[in-house]
Amino acid sequence: MTLDELRWMCELFKTQNMSRAVENLYISQPALSQCLRRIEHQLGFKLFERSNKGLTPTKKGTLFYEASLKITDIYQEFLAQASLLDKTELKSLRIGLPPYMSMLYSTDLLKNLHSAYPEISFSLCEAYTNDMKEMLFNNQIQMMVTNEPTQIKGAVSYPFGGSLSVVIFLRKNSPAAQYAYIKNGCQYLDPIYLEDEPISMTRAGQSSRELSEAIFEECGVTPRLLQETRHISTLHHYAKEGITSAIGPETQLVRDLDQEEHLIYRIPETYRWSKIRSRIHILPQINELLPKPMMDIIKNSLMYEREL
Repeated sequence: MTLDELRWMCELFKTQNMSRAVENLYISQPALSQCLRRIEHQLGFKLFERSNKGLTPTKKGTLFYEASLKITDIYQEFLAQASLLDKTELKSLRIGLPPYMSMLYSTDLLKNLHSAYPEISFSLCEAYTNDMKEMLFNNQIQMMVTNEPTQIKGAVSYPFGGSLSVVIFLRKNSPAAQYAYIKNGCQYLDPIYLEDEPISMTRAGQSSRELSEAIFEECGVTPRLLQETRHISTLHHYAKEGITSAIGPETQLVRDLDQEEHLIYRIPETYRWSKIRSRIHILPQINELLPKPMMDIIKNSLMYEREL
């Protein structure tokens, strides 16, 4: 039984029709019929029940189909990994990560990649979103990870992980708190009520800054920017001290900081970016060379949040 014969059988199971299968495979019907009979003889059982309505897989036939799919997938992955040895672009792969993600998950990511693909040299670069964009198109990195709403024209983008709620860090004793409401056990506040609030943001070039600006633009508020910081946790600290309010993602770190203060207010779901996800951005020419299991390793290594 050859790989081509397995591929033919997979197509026959998919269509459950001899005529359609031979059209898709560009082979003759006698050739496919002979192949089916030969495989059934080798196995010692029927793969299909024949009738005027077509072919119906037997229970053993279904098991054969599932096993054949696994075998062909393994073979395709073997070809993909073997091809990496001939691709100079993938002798090394440099991945850009934002600082907070690099701090938490860079060790696991590198360990998992090196273990699965020892023939490739992997390295990480810690940088903010705007810097990573420039590095991506200068081929200083071949892949970058950031949060929505960042979009990169000319790159292939893959979302991963659960959704994060976007929240307001409302400064202690803010008069805007009177407009808050409770829904499903969570505090909500429309950002239009931040119009008279002193505001803090992360620095220009960070995806969290882009997120905050997008929310303010959507609600038609020009923020009264008072402070800038590199760290989302500092935004919460300013709110706790009654200095400024801010907008940012509801990360696990933020939830931990807010256990006693209750300064987090979710943004209503009518806003486009009331929830965000992380995204991997890759140049198209590199994306074509990456085996799917490598992408799965990267995604799984960086799944640092659960949806709430």
